[in-house]
Amino acid sequence: MRMAAVVPLFGLLIVCGCSGSSAPTQTVQSGPPASLIAMPTGAHDVVVAKVNGRPVYGACVTAQVTRGATKQQALEQCVDFELLAQLAESFATDAEVIDATKTALVSTLVARDYEDKFTKPADFAASS
Repeated sequence: MRMAAVVPLFGLLIVCGCSGSSAPTQTVQSGPPASLIAMPTGAHDVVVAKVNGRPVYGACVTAQVTRGATKQQALEQCVDFELLAQLAESFATDAEVIDATKTALVSTLVARDYEDKFTKPADFAASS
């Protein structure tokens, strides 16, 4: 079985394809999932629509317009982003998604704090 989680993040659409398996999944303990609720970009950001009670902000529409969409297309895209975010939330507590999220966070930390700093043997201290 193949699943996809689509998440809007800072005006970008992030798609994660995950293959499901019939193998038992390990229970992963974690804190609360990250919030997928859109936040205003500032005090000036206005609510232009609501989807199941959640706001869609003008900044989203503006971002889509700058990418070439008409105002109507941009609004429809932002509403779609919100619908996808709400659907993605249903996967937020799935053990496979939690594990993939932790793996991505660790990979980002390693890339940022180690890979760029330790590029040659002399960068590593002598092991004792």
